[in-house]
Order: sequence, then structure tokens, then C-alpha cells
Amino acid sequence: MQEYDKAIDCYKQAADYSNDLTASLYHLGIMYHKIGFLPEALDAFAKVVKHHPDDFTVMRNYFFFFAINLSKLTLQKPRIFL
Repeated sequence: MQEYDKAIDCYKQAADYSNDLTASLYHLGIMYHKIGFLPEALDAFAKVVKHHPDDFTVMRNYFFFFAINLSKLTLQKPRIFL
């Protein structure tokens, strides 16, 4: 768990300082997913979609993640494009 926490901190810092957030946010979402923080992972992936709404691969990955985790997520409102 400690290694994931370090990775999350690194990806957050990279997202703060990078001009292209895509890779940092994507990998941040992966790390959150691996430790079971699904709403946070979904938020990170939604931000990637927001920056690349016309990218088929980005959209496919976002909806795939959402579909496989739907039963585990408790959403009060849709989180897409936050």
C-alpha cells in the first residue's frame, strides 16, 4: 500500500506541473483503482476524457472502467466531465 501511496503522490505532483495532464491523470486513475479508491479513479479518468473528448481510445477506456466497476461504485450524481 505504501508504494501505491508514493505513486499517487508522484502522479498528483506531475499533474500539477505538466502541460499535458493526460498521462499523469490516467496513471493516477490506475493507482486509485489498484487500491480500491474507485470514485477517485473515476474522477481521474473523467478528467482525461474532459481533455480528450474526441479520442476514441480515451473514451473506450473510461467507459470500460465504468462498466466493470459499476456495481462497486456508489454515485450520487454522474461524475463525467467534472
